[in-house]
Amino acid sequence: MNFLHPRAFESAVLGYITAESGHVADESNGTPFQRGPLNWRSIEDMSVPAVVFDVRQTSYHGGGNYRLLFFPISAERIVVFSFSYTQYCTGPLEERDSKISPKPLLELIDNVIASMHFTPSAELQQAIDEVKQQCPDLSVSPECQPLKWPAHVDKDGITIVEYDGNRYPEYS
Repeated sequence: MNFLHPRAFESAVLGYITAESGHVADESNGTPFQRGPLNWRSIEDMSVPAVVFDVRQTSYHGGGNYRLLFFPISAERIVVFSFSYTQYCTGPLEERDSKISPKPLLELIDNVIASMHFTPSAELQQAIDEVKQQCPDLSVSPECQPLKWPAHVDKDGITIVEYDGNRYPEYS
C-alpha cells in the first residue's frame, strides 16, 4: 500500500486510531471510552497528504484527549505526532469543556503544528511525483465523520471491522 496516495493514507490513519482507541469500551454497556476523529482537517501546505484531528474521552475514566497530526514520510511509513491533555473534572465531554476549556491548549498545539515544516528527501520527492501522475491532488478529504466505535481492525492492520469481544483473545 502506498501511503502517499491520499485514500490509502486515510485508510491507514483511521485503521490506526481504531486499533489504538476504538476497541476500548465500557464492558457493562458497550459505550466506547473515546470518540474520533473529531475536528478533522487536512494540512494543505505540506508536500504530502497530512491531516490533524482530535480523539476525545467520552467519560473521565477512559483514555485521554489527543490532537493527532499524521503524514507519510515514505510510501511505506507514516509518522504521527500526538499531543495529549486531560481535564481533571467529572461529567460528560461538553460539561468538562465548560468547566475547563481546552481551547487555550488546543490553540497552543495548533501553533506548534503550524510552525512545523517538512522537506521531502530527493527519493521521497520522486515517489511523490510518481503518485501525482496518477492522482494530481494529494489533499486529504476535507472532513471525516467520527467512526462507529467500539470496533476492531482486521489482521491487515487497516480494515475496520465490527467489534467482537472474542476477536483477539490473545490480547485479552
